[in-house]
Amino acid sequence: MSHNQFNNRVAAPCIVDTGIVVNKRDLQRLLVDLGRVRYIHIQDGIICSEGEGYVLEVFADPTRSTLIANHALYLNVYPFSDAQLELSTLPSLRDKEDVKEPGYCEHPPASWE
Repeated sequence: MSHNQFNNRVAAPCIVDTGIVVNKRDLQRLLVDLGRVRYIHIQDGIICSEGEGYVLEVFADPTRSTLIANHALYLNVYPFSDAQLELSTLPSLRDKEDVKEPGYCEHPPASWE
């Protein structure tokens, strides 16, 4: 599947508070204005690190990585299949296959600060 095809998944006509966002552009729009967030890095089911930072960039690119350093988050939504939204919570990103690879960086629901 090409990079272009992946970003062109059919979007829901409207999502209000609850739903599943599958379109990469919608995922980007949803995450780009989060501002300050809390994050957890989980590898092989073990919490490796956690902290707070600011979302500085959100993109969908198979050739780039998600980077978290110096309290800055550069999020690549390409590896995620969708984001689940529920009333009064923030998005929870899910991996395409729900299989955690070595070094996988899980993005739990963030909190508004």
